[in-house]
Amino acid sequence: MNFKILLFFFFIISTVTSSHSQNSLVISGGEATGTGGIVSYSIGQLVYSVYSDNDFTITEGVQQPYEISIETDIATPLIDTVKLHVYPNPASGYITLEKMDLQPHSYSYRLTGPDGKVLNEGVVRDKKTVLWILDFPPGIYILSVYRGAYETQSFTIIKK
Repeated sequence: MNFKILLFFFFIISTVTSSHSQNSLVISGGEATGTGGIVSYSIGQLVYSVYSDNDFTITEGVQQPYEISIETDIATPLIDTVKLHVYPNPASGYITLEKMDLQPHSYSYRLTGPDGKVLNEGVVRDKKTVLWILDFPPGIYILSVYRGAYETQSFTIIKK
């Protein structure tokens, strides 16, 4: 008789403790680490549900995204009709940034490397601006053009 009571209490305790935890059968999972941070992932979640209303959405599941964003400045999008061309692309020694229509606005540029580091920046003063990239290693670079603080165009440059 004591065995039945002990088994009954074991069943009750195991049911209560497991009802408050997250359970899911997944095939695989883990963490991926890089220079940008750490990401945890799971593969093969068999069941999930999404509940939506006009005001909110609830998604059940093991891995849930969580994002924190702080709006410090709400900017009005800049509508700019400047026409820019960058050539040659791919390049080996230099690239030319050509402004096709001469508007009275002042523009600046920023050339960033594959690691996001700013390699060159300056002001677009003339119709053609030459940027020397001869000393840079082969790779993919981003040339961003700004009017004030707003980016108007961005080009992917291939250095061979």
